[in-house]
Amino acid sequence: TFLFHPRASSSSVSTSFLHNHFRSGFINSMSHFKRNGIYYIANGESVIAEVWKLPSMRLGNKTIYNVEVAVMPGIDDNGFLLGMSTINKLGNPKIDLANNKIVIN
Repeated sequence: TFLFHPRASSSSVSTSFLHNHFRSGFINSMSHFKRNGIYYIANGESVIAEVWKLPSMRLGNKTIYNVEVAVMPGIDDNGFLLGMSTINKLGNPKIDLANNKIVIN
């Protein structure tokens, strides 16, 4: 479950999410770790995060590929953010603010 944040450029996940996929063999550091990056969080502070590229991610009935995510300190398993870089991979989604929905055609 992700919280959609239209001002977030990248999606973010927890360290435990990353470790679970690492242990399962879905990702590995040689192929999927991209870099360390500096990100600015909602309170204006900067944090250093690991940037990984997931081979695929399923959102509803859509599968998207090569999804870049930031693994930031302090993100728990209930605090994932869905950023615009991930939303844009869905093609031309429509954001329905009145009904709290993202409509994917």
